[in-house]
Amino acid sequence: MIAMLEGNIEYRGEDHIVLSVAGVGYRVFLPLSNISTLPEDGRPVKLFIHTHVREDAINLFGFVSTTDRELFMHVTSISGIGPRLGMAIISSLPADDIIQAVQFRDAAMLTRVPGIGKKTAERIILELSDRFKKTPVVRSVSTAKSRAGSLMSDALSALQNLGFVKGQTDKILSSLILENPDIGLENLLKKTLIEMGRR
Repeated sequence: MIAMLEGNIEYRGEDHIVLSVAGVGYRVFLPLSNISTLPEDGRPVKLFIHTHVREDAINLFGFVSTTDRELFMHVTSISGIGPRLGMAIISSLPADDIIQAVQFRDAAMLTRVPGIGKKTAERIILELSDRFKKTPVVRSVSTAKSRAGSLMSDALSALQNLGFVKGQTDKILSSLILENPDIGLENLLKKTLIEMGRR
C-alpha cells in the first residue's frame, strides 16, 4: 500500500498530476486547493497518499499534508461518500472549516460543497462528531490554502468564459498564485492573459 511519494512533477492536469518517481510516472489525483499550492512542473514535491483499490482500478489520491489525507479517509469511510465526493469536500472547504462544521453541527457549511445536500451533511456530522470532539482548530494555514483554492477556481471559471480550454492556463495560474499568494483576481487574470499572449 503506497502511503507517500516524493518525486518531480511531470504533468499537471485539472484534477491530477503525473509524479515521476525513480523513472515511474504515477497519476495522483489531488484536491484543487492542493494543486494550486504545488511548485512548478519539473520541481520535486512530497505527497501523502491514500491508495484506493477497486475491482477494476487502483487510484492514488495525494495530499500536501497528513491532515488533509486523514480527513479524506474519515469522510470517505462514510456510507455513500466515495473518493470523488470526498475530493470535492476537501477541494471546497479547508480542513479546519470541515472540522468546525462537525464540531458545531453546522450542516449549512457542508452544503456549500457541490453534491452535498442537507441529509448527507447531517450524516457526515453524525458519523464524525466523536472523532473531532477534541480536535484543535488552527485557522491560519487552512485559510491561506482555502483562499488559494478559491482564487484558482474563480480564475479558471473566468478564463473558460473567455474561451480558454481547461488545462491551457492551469500552470500559469498556479505559478502566479505561488509567487504572490495575496494577488487579487483581477491582477491574476491580467497577468495570465499577458503570459498566454507570449506563448
